[in-house]
Amino acid sequence: MSLHPPTPDPANELAPTGVISATEPVPGDLPQSPPPTKRTLPGLLGVSLALFATYAGLIGILLPIQVALIDAANKVTNLAIIVTTSFVFTLFAQPIAGAISDRTRSRFGRRAPWMVGGALIGGVLLLGMGFLDSILCSRSSGCSSRCR
Repeated sequence: MSLHPPTPDPANELAPTGVISATEPVPGDLPQSPPPTKRTLPGLLGVSLALFATYAGLIGILLPIQVALIDAANKVTNLAIIVTTSFVFTLFAQPIAGAISDRTRSRFGRRAPWMVGGALIGGVLLLGMGFLDSILCSRSSGCSSRCR
């Protein structure tokens, strides 16, 4: 236990997050977060479970079935390549998308346009996944005749 008074955190001066309080802020005080409601935690839990179920279903069920339908003999190797490539891409894409969304200013907010756009693009790509009949299907690899 120290006898010295605690020193203020310099990070609060650069990016004040405030404290959660139900009282109105006093003019000149640091900005405060809005008070949580009784629906906040159950809402976050529901959204988190829905997202987890979606991703787990896609990666654990749909993707292995699709890979096995395309090439049953090499399904394990192909699935490992696809999942590894996807995770490496995600490793770089998420911080870049986060930095871009931090700089976005729109009437819908910082994140909403990116969430809606990402959901639409992801939905289209998920639907398109059902029409693939090759693991590596690109125009440059010469398999365009096998792609629908």
